[in-house]
Amino acid sequence: MPQALSDLQIHSGTQIQLELVSKSQRYKSEWIGSSAKDLIYIRAPKGAGRLVPGTRVRVRVLQDNWVCAFTTEIQHHLAHPEALWLLAYPSSIEVARLREETRLPVAIRVRVDGSDPLEGPEGVNGLVSDLHMRGAALLTHVPVGEVGDHIFLTTRLSFAQTENLVMLAAHIVNHRSADPGAIYTEQYGLHLDPMDDETRVYLQGYLAQMQLSYLGYEL
Repeated sequence: MPQALSDLQIHSGTQIQLELVSKSQRYKSEWIGSSAKDLIYIRAPKGAGRLVPGTRVRVRVLQDNWVCAFTTEIQHHLAHPEALWLLAYPSSIEVARLREETRLPVAIRVRVDGSDPLEGPEGVNGLVSDLHMRGAALLTHVPVGEVGDHIFLTTRLSFAQTENLVMLAAHIVNHRSADPGAIYTEQYGLHLDPMDDETRVYLQGYLAQMQLSYLGYEL
């Protein structure tokens, strides 16, 4: 795991997010570079105005498979050859890895169908309450199968300003009835079956976008 900002080797032009600590206002900017461990150069974000030196900002950046965050202060402004902010180099950083296996809490409405239309279920409405690349938790109002049964989940997922119809094949690995009074009476643990390349890439992108959101990185 990266221990210092220099370990990430952030490339010039990488998009970053800035948040004014005192106002919780967020802006988008670009990483320009750094001078050893003294100053960080970033492009002046549009709409932020000329903030006074000493203003504290929270910086978030995505590099490779890491999300990095740190708090620093504006040191100087440059007007030429372009408008830049100079930030103090942080003494410490916070780093989180984007993992495929991380279960993310979600609320995705799905249609549940059985692998054999003659045996059902067919067109049962359900809710996926957590999801990762290998499994999911499914809630339904009615039973949809037993441990070992294969089912299909169909839903629409939004990612990168697009919406795709996604079908996921899965088999049930555990099942229990919910506590009395619960909205959904049946709870299932699912293992997702191998996906085609298009579905796998789209689901990876969707989960990465969700994880970035939970980590506070605004896309």
